[in-house]
Amino acid sequence: MGSTFARDPINIAWGKCDWTQVRRRSQTLPMFRSALAYFSLALFTATDAAASLCVENKSREEWLFTAAIDNGARARATLAPDARLCVEGNGPGTVAVFASVEELEGCSRRVPSDSIAQMLDFPGVDLCAWAAAPSE
Repeated sequence: MGSTFARDPINIAWGKCDWTQVRRRSQTLPMFRSALAYFSLALFTATDAAASLCVENKSREEWLFTAAIDNGARARATLAPDARLCVEGNGPGTVAVFASVEELEGCSRRVPSDSIAQMLDFPGVDLCAWAAAPSE
């Protein structure tokens, strides 16, 4: 009963615990934090390496952009000049630009996986000027 009693959080709060157990656990806490930091770093590094499809606004105005990968992953945002919108996933997709949220028609382009499409100008529907080839 002593060991179960000492691990009970309510009894610890009331001061009824085996303090040698608590001290021993607190000594392993820094080791646990180090391991957690290491595995978190590995997780974020793996996430950054994932394929993505991006679109950049290289015009002088703010426009609504969408980026969609064929498997269904998609994103939408209003981008200021020189801003970028990316969507994570593998495979080719489509990027598009619209004058506003209310507009049904815009200008789109097919883009290969792991690339950045750069929209240079948007004078009107289907009249976009894109950079020559998507960059990587």
